[in-house]
Amino acid sequence: MTASQTIKRRSVAADLGNALGFLVSDDADFITGQILHVDGGVTRTGA
Repeated sequence: MTASQTIKRRSVAADLGNALGFLVSDDADFITGQILHVDGGVTRTGA
């Protein structure tokens, strides 16, 4: 199950830029009320 695995690297600034770029694009028009953790897999919560 991929969803419960963590990424084995530190987050870099490009990760945040890529996430923000996606969220402001038309591809993310279906995403509402979600928490997006952009931290290289450090945070593991059900939030």
